Amino acid sequence: MIKKYLILLSGFLLLTAYSYGGKVHCPNVAVILKGTIPGPMHGSSYHEHLEMHKISGGPGYNGKWKVDLLRQINIYPYNLRVHHKENKKIKFQKNMWMQCKSTMSGNRFVSDCTGGNLIFDVYSNRIGSHRTNIWIGKIKGDHVSLKFDKNNHYEPTLTGTIKKVAGGKLDLNIISPSEKEKFVYSSDTPGTFELELKARVTPKSYEADIVWEIPDIGNSKKIVDPPSSKGPTVHVQYTGLPKYNANFGEKYIEATVDTGLCNAQDRKKVLVFFPRDAKNNPTQKEPNWFYYWSQTSARVGSARFGDPAHKCGTSQTTSADDILGYYRFEQFDSVYYICNLQGLGESFPFKTVQHDGNAFKLVPVTGIDTFAAASHHENGHYRHFHEWWLPYKVSNCPPSHVGDMDRDCIKDAIQTAKDSDNDQVPDTKEAAFGLDPTKKYTYPTSENFDDEEIATWYEEAKWQIGSANKEDWAKPGKQWP
Repeated sequence: MIKKYLILLSGFLLLTAYSYGGKVHCPNVAVILKGTIPGPMHGSSYHEHLEMHKISGGPGYNGKWKVDLLRQINIYPYNLRVHHKENKKIKFQKNMWMQCKSTMSGNRFVSDCTGGNLIFDVYSNRIGSHRTNIWIGKIKGDHVSLKFDKNNHYEPTLTGTIKKVAGGKLDLNIISPSEKEKFVYSSDTPGTFELELKARVTPKSYEADIVWEIPDIGNSKKIVDPPSSKGPTVHVQYTGLPKYNANFGEKYIEATVDTGLCNAQDRKKVLVFFPRDAKNNPTQKEPNWFYYWSQTSARVGSARFGDPAHKCGTSQTTSADDILGYYRFEQFDSVYYICNLQGLGESFPFKTVQHDGNAFKLVPVTGIDTFAAASHHENGHYRHFHEWWLPYKVSNCPPSHVGDMDRDCIKDAIQTAKDSDNDQVPDTKEAAFGLDPTKKYTYPTSENFDDEEIATWYEEAKWQIGSANKEDWAKPGKQWP
């Protein structure tokens, strides 16, 4: 499968170089030629592809042209049942060569030749070799046609148009948005935000060829103007907050110009956030901070937003007196509740419990860390009551007063036998928490925290403050104060 004049072709688009931003060095003058012809067998075809650029010579197209790529593809009407790969250096006349890789698989034979120093002469708009006086192609205007073997009926004529980049440099830069620019959805329902994409390219004649790659943001509706996503300026609008917290954050916007000789690309990273206190997430029933933070490592267990038992504070869903949430143990609820943390103040300020290995201490936290403290604490209550007391739950919960005067769904006799100090921690469990099974308040405090509350501090203290910062895409939040 070796050609008379050169050799089998194929390959890789060597002319197409790219970079992110800045200048790309392109050939001043180059051409891509392609040709296809039916093969000798019914259903077969033969394809050739050649890329070359001018490397020397005077004005116009006369001079030396270097071949960057030769490609040959034979497609057969049947499976060849042969798998073959070969990679070798092919020498041509006058010490010229290319590195050629060939592959045979299925019904295709493909040969790629790249690199090396295969050079054509162009003289008086003819393409070939001065030394041998063999001419295989011609240039008319900017149009090029070439055929390796004029006497072969199964040899295609390759054609293409010469491309030029003035000065051999292509410069593309995104000027809007800026790197790491931050965007936030509006608090409206549905929430929206807009991007104004602008890029500058040199030579300016390629402005219309700028193509933008614009990211999706989950199921948020994206409208692009113009719809082709082409040109120096493109407007983008996103409508509706996405379903998942992971849909926010880092997004990449790319602009590309393909001259046919080379590609220039630029890319910018932007950061997308949600409005923390709005209620325009897909549920529209709970604040965005609760909806999206519940999808992060800050939440454990099954949490719900609200205050059905009116325990949060002065209003149904407002946190007050440092009550961030609660678990309705007397009903053995399958969930715990988080109060409206906005009641704490603008940054959700709170002092959470941490343990330094010797004793508990209070540490100031804000935002998603406050949410995490509430979640871990209330989930601790949930776990304790389900692990320690659920096996003794009465069947008709909530029960009558008979046998369960405190109406906590546990028979008083069982509760007294297992929890002699009535602190809701079984006597057999207290030592593990450093608690006294004979005292309801092992460590008396002004807040009258019973031992179950102290036991739950261990759960709260498991939270590593700051560990969810990179998951927080709220504004305001850890990544956008």
